Amino acid sequence: MWTLPNLLSAIRLAGVPVFLWLVLGPEADAWALGLLVLSGVTDWLDGWLARRLGQTSVLGQVLDPVADRLYILAVVVGLAMRDVIPWWLAVSLPLRDALMWLLVPLLRTRGYSALPVHFLGKAATFNLLYAFPLLLLGDGEGTVAELAQVFGWAFAFWGVGLYWWAGLLYAWQVRKLLRTTERRPRPARSAGTAGTAGRGTPHRTAAIVVAAFGVLATTAAVQTAQGADEAQSSRTVLVARVVERRETVEQLQDRILALRSEVEESEQLLPATPANQVTAQSRLRRLQIRTGFIAVRGEGVRITMSDAPPGGELIRDTDLQLLVNGLWQAGAEAISINGQRLTVRSAIENSGSVVNINSQPLRSPYVVNAVGDRRTLQADLLASDSGIGVADLVTRFGFGFEMVNVEELVLPAAAPRTLRHAEPLPADDGPRDPEEGTP
Repeated sequence: MWTLPNLLSAIRLAGVPVFLWLVLGPEADAWALGLLVLSGVTDWLDGWLARRLGQTSVLGQVLDPVADRLYILAVVVGLAMRDVIPWWLAVSLPLRDALMWLLVPLLRTRGYSALPVHFLGKAATFNLLYAFPLLLLGDGEGTVAELAQVFGWAFAFWGVGLYWWAGLLYAWQVRKLLRTTERRPRPARSAGTAGTAGRGTPHRTAAIVVAAFGVLATTAAVQTAQGADEAQSSRTVLVARVVERRETVEQLQDRILALRSEVEESEQLLPATPANQVTAQSRLRRLQIRTGFIAVRGEGVRITMSDAPPGGELIRDTDLQLLVNGLWQAGAEAISINGQRLTVRSAIENSGSVVNINSQPLRSPYVVNAVGDRRTLQADLLASDSGIGVADLVTRFGFGFEMVNVEELVLPAAAPRTLRHAEPLPADDGPRDPEEGTP
């Protein structure tokens, strides 16, 4: 019973659930294709060995078509679930096999269990076993896939046509057999009917094999479904992560664009930065000098102004104010009187016969040091309205007046004073030198 051809048929039958798992589980099409090719080879080989070795048996006559039908069923179901073939094709083939199974009880009434395998049935099986591997190979891209799809559908259409033609031929043979033969009574079961029991053994074996296949196919289907659920769950999690990462990437890209804009703006401002720095340093230096915040060293003029001879007029605060205003107008950068540094907050006031500067009493002679361009400072002073007024006072009241150029003068910094009031500069006014326009 278990001959080499039958063993090959059983091995081919055991490969059916493996094929289903390869197609629906990991979708390992290359391995599934190889298994289909191997099943086709064993389908031819078991028949050739049975004829060559003289090992034809009833079990083999049952196993071979059962294996072919189950392979075709597994292939059409797997390819249909993968959307490789349409469902009408997947349904038409099992429907034809169901028709054949319905004819079996009729054959048994005439003492037959099955009809001999017809050439058309073998041809149909041959075409289908070529069609499905080619269609599976065509489920891809490229020239090879396109050619495989064309030839695969050609084999599929011929295979389906021949499959149904063979089925109709089997049905016609059954009808003819029913009309030409008489019904045989069912033999009674007894101890002497050993031959009948012997003839039933292959059918029971085939039933056991089919049942085993059902268990294997069910197990493969359950495992495939579980694997599909896990794959779907993993795919959902992966998609969620991809969406999350994509949002993060979009935020980072927006941040990159914003930083790039800031960099471009900074690069545009960069050429003007050194000039602005020089301007700011120059302005700071000018403010420090005007406010007396730092000591000053440089060329300038020294003016000595004293009261009139005894009995004459004394120099008053207004006289010194007129002289200081003239020096500011002439371009003096810094001024001191008797060592007292003058700023915009310095007060020159009379207190009896003395003049107070920065709350310090000073007496004649008054030595006025003015840092500036000594080449033009004297001339600009005498040409100014304040300078002309000072010259008139000197002439009218007989004040002592002497003005000389000095190569280097050193003026001390003003005494620090507490800031009592400040107002914010309006934003639209821009930076402005608070000393500009003041004497």
